[in-house]
Amino acid sequence: MGLLWRFLRNEAEEDEGLADAGVETFRDAPFAGLARECGQNSIDAARHSGPDGNAERVIVRFWKETISTESVPDIAGFRATIEACLSRAKDRGDDKEIQFFERAKRIVRASDIDLLHVIDEGTMGLIGPCEPGTPYHALIKAKGVSKKGDDTSGGSFGIGKNAAYAVSALRSVFYSTVYTDSSGSSQFLAQAKAILVSHNKGPGQEYSATGYWGEAENYMPATIMSALPEWLQRTEPGTTVTALGFLSEDGWDWRIAESLVRNFFTAVHNSKVVFEVGDGLVIDRDTLPALFVNETLREVASSRGSDEDLKFSYNLYRCLTSPESARYEETIQGLGRVRLSILIEDRLEKQVGLIRNGMFITSRFRHFKEKLARFPLQKDFIAVVEPIDDSASSHIRALENPRHDELSPERIEDPELSRSLREAVNKMNAWIRERIKSHTTLPPDDEVQLDDLNNFFAAPEDKADRIQNTGTSEKDPTSIKVEMRKKPESSGASASGGSEGGSGGKKPGGSGGATSGPGTGKGKGGVAGPRGGQVPIKGLRNTVKGGDTRSRKIFFTPEKSGTARLDVIAAGIADEERLPVVAAPGHTVTKGACEIELKEGDRIAILVELAEPYEGPIEISLSLKEENNNEAQG
Repeated sequence: MGLLWRFLRNEAEEDEGLADAGVETFRDAPFAGLARECGQNSIDAARHSGPDGNAERVIVRFWKETISTESVPDIAGFRATIEACLSRAKDRGDDKEIQFFERAKRIVRASDIDLLHVIDEGTMGLIGPCEPGTPYHALIKAKGVSKKGDDTSGGSFGIGKNAAYAVSALRSVFYSTVYTDSSGSSQFLAQAKAILVSHNKGPGQEYSATGYWGEAENYMPATIMSALPEWLQRTEPGTTVTALGFLSEDGWDWRIAESLVRNFFTAVHNSKVVFEVGDGLVIDRDTLPALFVNETLREVASSRGSDEDLKFSYNLYRCLTSPESARYEETIQGLGRVRLSILIEDRLEKQVGLIRNGMFITSRFRHFKEKLARFPLQKDFIAVVEPIDDSASSHIRALENPRHDELSPERIEDPELSRSLREAVNKMNAWIRERIKSHTTLPPDDEVQLDDLNNFFAAPEDKADRIQNTGTSEKDPTSIKVEMRKKPESSGASASGGSEGGSGGKKPGGSGGATSGPGTGKGKGGVAGPRGGQVPIKGLRNTVKGGDTRSRKIFFTPEKSGTARLDVIAAGIADEERLPVVAAPGHTVTKGACEIELKEGDRIAILVELAEPYEGPIEISLSLKEENNNEAQG
């Protein structure tokens, strides 16, 4: 039958539209997705050589080329398919599909057509042949099947293989590869795949959305390189991925470069990979530092809403490369060995970034008990955690979602393994928090014994609710005036207390008294709450229940009545952060805060459970619900 475009028969007459889930995943940021997925695939396929079996340096080129449309294999057959898809779109009355295929028709009938090649060197290529179980088959023909060389790879030819289709105006991609087979012989394979819509080419000729170019019989790849156009040929081991009808636009090269710098800075710094984009844009160990601060790259990031992500990656890079960074290693039971780097510097994000196999994965651990989300009492810092043995790499990879930007134990089918890995990551994160805490805790000011100030500090748990404000019964004639700064942006009254409680005088503006934490903590001013009336309070105390730093019992006396929202705030030395409440027995908890009924002058005692452990001083912010406030005004 020869080298032809051939689509699968659709005997069940299933209706398939353009909204393929795999392709849609990357349409919001197609260039960034292509860069991340292709970069990851090439790094994973690095060739190993030498007596130590070390990976060779990989080179990945992103290159735009304009060719004669007539040089596209079986362009006549492809044009006929586009016409059939357009006819089906019109029959459906689908304006979006009509627009897509009208443009596709113009592209395939023009004299020239744009291609985007992603060409790698220093890799093993796509190991074939084209049969189930091989990487070649997994990339081009498999659905819901993952296959790469080992369990430590950055990805697995899962949903990421669809990224190239998102930059093709024809939803069509050509692949060509050279690899060495088990006998040591060099093999060449070339094939194309299109993901369009189901269509009809005549009576009884229903076809599905998916089609292949290659040896028409059994949908197999071409194997004779000399029969193909020059742009589809290659002689050295490696893989070329070519998007047909490239959706080119001004600045495409910088958009790809921004994603590569942001995601692969570790692999680039370690000389595992070099990227070449467009005409002369090189990303390697030497150019990387300057690219992070390059004005064009930063403008691209800002225009696409990834400027904060780029800044975060730059700080992670600095953490990895700075001689000032502290470095720790630990073997985590059930996970493997990991390395932690910590850099202290003003105005850093106080976040932890996870890097695996040279690629940034995530800074979010929201599916775990220890989320590494807040460090209010620590100096400004940034930290990087990396798996450094195969066990840790494979376990973390198993937890990653298809986009490789978040971890979740729910993705593990085996319940026992899911539980085990959840516990292992919680252990790792607890170790990370302890290392960060010991390395970055702000030192206390000089301490002195001040018995006269005992009433401002913690009470034992069983006495906290019985200790009253002694300001009117103080026998010592020495008076102490505490003046608190009121934050102008505050809309809710707040007061603070350490993990062992304490009470103080009124704040300016009528809000509750600020109290200290254990030993040397300082109270803070008000923290902005939701719309509604502020509630002044007095006599604030809080205790840690049963040694569990997630559980606080809070005591205070409100000076207004009504239904109020209570927020708990971490009162840091340099900043303040809201601590989400997850439970409060007898009270409704919504969006991290609890609803509470207040009666002016009546002492309140409420037990709250925080989302994560916290040992430092806290504040509370009380705001009357808006409807109550409106009724009072009416």
